[in-house]
Amino acid sequence: MASCESRTAAQQAVAADGAQWHPERAAAEPQALGGQHSSIQTMRATIARVAVGVAALLVATLAAQTGQAPSDFALKLIGGLCAGDTIDTFEGTYTRHIDGERTASARFELAPSEQQRLYQLVTAVDLAAYPEYFNPASSSVTIPSPVHVITIRRAGVEHTVRWTDIGSRSPEAVRLRGFIRDLRAFFRDRPEIRRLPKQEAFCM
Repeated sequence: MASCESRTAAQQAVAADGAQWHPERAAAEPQALGGQHSSIQTMRATIARVAVGVAALLVATLAAQTGQAPSDFALKLIGGLCAGDTIDTFEGTYTRHIDGERTASARFELAPSEQQRLYQLVTAVDLAAYPEYFNPASSSVTIPSPVHVITIRRAGVEHTVRWTDIGSRSPEAVRLRGFIRDLRAFFRDRPEIRRLPKQEAFCM
């Protein structure tokens, strides 16, 4: 009875304005408002995600301009000739592949100055500018060909570069090869790394 009275009052109000009463439109209005509310929530969530991404990009850009390593900066290098050694500053571990089955690991902790030095190496090579699959042209092929997978993280953004080094002499390949050499040299003389057993794998 209450709904009937409400409808009559609504009909009277519409009639007073000289318009026609359409019950189906009145019933659809709450659904339309609900759909608009859902769209607004989706839009707000999208804007929030974009804002987070822009903020991370700004932090990374500022860090690059100032030369200071972001607090979350980390890198990981997997591979080399044969199995190679894995350098992982995400976890603070250095893993040596002794042969096809055995591995040995050492934990390390980097001082702030060492972390900054690693960041300078990454910045100098401009690793973020390399594609995920780096395949530069080469007039010859070096065998065996080292396989490298390099991952960096800075300001919440991760980037991975995968490269099979067949001996390209392109400037980008020469620069990346030098970066890997310097990175391995950086860790090679650390006491905890020197205590690891020697690699026994034989490359064909």
